Amino acid sequence: MLWLAIAAFAQEERCSGALRVDTWREAMDEVDAALERSNVAHADRILDDVVDQLRCLDTPADPADLGRLARQIAVVAFYAADEEERISWTWLAHDTVGGAPWPEGLVVPDRFHELALAVPERPVQTLDEVMLVTPKKGGVLLDGRPLARPVARSGVVHLFQVVDKKGHLAHASLQLGADFPQDWLADGTEAVDIDHLPAPPPPLPLPDAVAEAPDAPEPAPAEPSPTEGAPAEVAPPEPGPPVARPRVTYSFDEAFPDCPWKASPNKARVDGKVVVVNRQRHSVASRDDVTATQRLFRQCGEFRAARRLGRWSDERRKFLRSGAEHREAMLRVLVQDEPTRAAGRGRGGSTKD
Repeated sequence: MLWLAIAAFAQEERCSGALRVDTWREAMDEVDAALERSNVAHADRILDDVVDQLRCLDTPADPADLGRLARQIAVVAFYAADEEERISWTWLAHDTVGGAPWPEGLVVPDRFHELALAVPERPVQTLDEVMLVTPKKGGVLLDGRPLARPVARSGVVHLFQVVDKKGHLAHASLQLGADFPQDWLADGTEAVDIDHLPAPPPPLPLPDAVAEAPDAPEPAPAEPSPTEGAPAEVAPPEPGPPVARPRVTYSFDEAFPDCPWKASPNKARVDGKVVVVNRQRHSVASRDDVTATQRLFRQCGEFRAARRLGRWSDERRKFLRSGAEHREAMLRVLVQDEPTRAAGRGRGGSTKD
């Protein structure tokens, strides 16, 4: 999992439907539940899918949601000993939610928090002689906040969104550092007007990186020396104690114990008003049936398929030809490999593909 880029097929595939914020939050709830069960593999698979679909959000992102997602990915990277990804997402969490209270349901070792407060610096980078381009009376958001100039923290994953004058998304993509999409840049140094854009509150300040140990013994008085009064050299911190990490398993039945398929899907088809996956039949005759099948898909780590199932169900009730496209997309993503955040450093596609 190096850095987080979007999988190659995600850059080419059009968004088959908008990612609703409530669906995103439901996925993050499932990640918390998986991590509470020490099921890192399940959490990792859901997060891969969520990151892959961020470009398809139906509204501008809330920094609080991005911060929650960043914390979850940092936790998974911590357990996987992936330092580059942990550092990148930890900085995104710092810049979006800062010192906001840690969720009670997301329990991690103290060592994780120690490392989070001591992440190596990732400097902020500004593109020289370049300015942002926006729709008339629109604007640019980076990680959910209005952006006047092409400025971003280097080595950190960012969500870049462009809104029109009505606040609708004209573009969304992920980028690493200040690698802004060229289509939204131009020569110049002017700042984009952001006064008309709603500005979320800034992140809460982080606690001190170094806390004084309780009941620490008083140091013995030092002997006078010729160098008294000179700045003292600071010794590097002692390495922390070994951390008991959950066993990261990737067998399907271990990652998804509540899934009835018992193996990653290799066959899927639609038979009338029934979706058949690995010979398991799931009714989609009524809206309640669709909701129940979507819930089951999510239990099996198939969040993209669950979303496309809902899209297909809505379209077929309108007798629109596009319903068949969503049905085929659902069947395709059921049997193909899940996206991965480590596919490279390319950008995600626009929501207007």
